[in-house]
Amino acid sequence: MAKAEALYNKIFQNYPDVVGVPELMRMLSVGRQAAYQLVRSGEIRSFKVGRNIKIPKLNIIEFLISARGGNACETDHGQPPD
Repeated sequence: MAKAEALYNKIFQNYPDVVGVPELMRMLSVGRQAAYQLVRSGEIRSFKVGRNIKIPKLNIIEFLISARGGNACETDHGQPPD
């Protein structure tokens, strides 16, 4: 969690602290089905407010860190982005 908190102010700066599925789709560049699958499977932790799914931005960052083996700011080749 400390790594996610360190990245919190560096990535997704233009998004609010809590987002919905449409923002999740834009943040991860995924389609609607993929976004809902990530939420349904629990890979990205979320909660419901009425009928709306809400996702804390920190949970998305944590997902990226875990999905990337802890290197959320590097490319697949282990090199920092340009």
